[in-house]
Amino acid sequence: MRLSNLLIGLMLAGMGAITAHAQSGLDAQQLAQLNSPQLALQQLQGANLSDDELRLKWQLLAQMDDAEAILQAASTLPKNAPPDVARLCNQAAAHAALQQGNGVLSRSYLAALLADRTLDTTVYQQARAAVVRSYLLPPLGNEVASVMLRYQQDFGKDKALLQSYALAMLQAGRADELKWARSQLDDTDAVAELIDISAGQFTDDQSKLRLQAAILAAKDAARLTLLRKLVSAYNAPDLLAQIDERLLNLPEAQITADKIWEEYRSLTQTLGNVRLLLFGSDAGWADLAKESETTNPMMARAVWAYLARSAKDANLRQTAQQQLLTQLHAAKLDRTALRLFASAWPNLPASVFNADTRYQLGAVAWAENQPAVAVNLWRDLPAPPQAVAVADWQVQRARLFARQGLWPLVADAVYAWIPLADTAVESVRWQMLNVALQMPQDSSALLIKLLPVLNPAQQRVAMQRLGAISSNDKEAATWLLNAAENAHDEAAWQARLDAAARLKKAGLLLDAKQQYQAVLAGSDAAAQRALATDALADF
Repeated sequence: MRLSNLLIGLMLAGMGAITAHAQSGLDAQQLAQLNSPQLALQQLQGANLSDDELRLKWQLLAQMDDAEAILQAASTLPKNAPPDVARLCNQAAAHAALQQGNGVLSRSYLAALLADRTLDTTVYQQARAAVVRSYLLPPLGNEVASVMLRYQQDFGKDKALLQSYALAMLQAGRADELKWARSQLDDTDAVAELIDISAGQFTDDQSKLRLQAAILAAKDAARLTLLRKLVSAYNAPDLLAQIDERLLNLPEAQITADKIWEEYRSLTQTLGNVRLLLFGSDAGWADLAKESETTNPMMARAVWAYLARSAKDANLRQTAQQQLLTQLHAAKLDRTALRLFASAWPNLPASVFNADTRYQLGAVAWAENQPAVAVNLWRDLPAPPQAVAVADWQVQRARLFARQGLWPLVADAVYAWIPLADTAVESVRWQMLNVALQMPQDSSALLIKLLPVLNPAQQRVAMQRLGAISSNDKEAATWLLNAAENAHDEAAWQARLDAAARLKKAGLLLDAKQQYQAVLAGSDAAAQRALATDALADF
């Protein structure tokens, strides 16, 4: 029997087995082993899963950061699920409920978990800590202190948990209940300082200095919200603005950009009253912003923000925009910058900004997964800032345009990069080759132009693609044989197989036969030798 007929028969015979695999969950297991948990979970959506299928489902869910999916699956867990599956479910669902801020639901799963007498000590302690954390979610109940104390009696001091407890109590306005917790924290501890500030242990100036340091270190909404509450007790609008900048910088913004623009203007007005400057005295404001950049960066940002929107001179407006963006970047507030600019200049029209601002904003937009915004800013940008090498700039543009499927712009960027490729490192050459390989239309001219600046391994990849996309069989075979030249790995033998097929189509039967014979004699891959043997039967 010819091999091709045998393969067809095997495929038809195997269709029943494939169906059985899908029903038994074996396909899901294979997908999981191939690092495709989402595809695997789609195979495990039925209501009548076996114990092994349920076990695999919860092993996969526990690896994923999808609280909604976990809680949905937990709500439908069969009552007769195996104990180890129920344990996985309770652990994952308790954590998911905590993520969603639902302490009551989290405790219901934790109670079921803690009822399992076979828990090892580590899992048991983690579950008890989760119980404490569930009580730290607002609104705090009267039992939170006793829950925390009971945990400490059983397991000793857990500094991180103790800090979380203290922060939650401070946020709830219950600082007077923290004496015992404060006694267990060092004087240099950041949370201990916040407790002391709340208790009035420092002068106003000392408190502000400590709050300033805490603001710079804060990373999450809960800590920043607490700091805002503490700062509000002082006359410190600059500290409030810094907190709000960081609240806007969070992935889920906790404040509006318009609020911060208002704060910038208010700070500028206060500074102007001290310096006897009126709105409209643009040159004086610009000098003041420059003077303040090192001594008071927050005030400098506020002044540049005012000038960025209100300066009468267009050049000064663009300079102020650039300075504001640069300073926000230095403060690690890129997301804040993008949101502020998008609020002040809707849709971020490229014509409003100078080249440096367009480049920086585009880079931030791309990093924030807003490629369409980045394209708008970079599409016709004539050159990058001086600090960015032109070759790197063209790579960035090519990859961005490829992301958006703007293939003519991709080609332009690649062509512009080729004369500069001598300075490119190996990884950048692979990036540009990968971009060229993604092009859906005939990219032969571009790949041929790229060949001289690629290394031998990259050239092989490019030539294989040239052979695959060429409509001329002789030309295709030539590219494929070029790719196989002086190589004896599996990819080279595959290129020879492909070349043989194109040679046969071109009517060059002797060349085709010899290529099949070479594969049969040289390849270590059984499948390639089988295909060559099958093809030679036609000669």
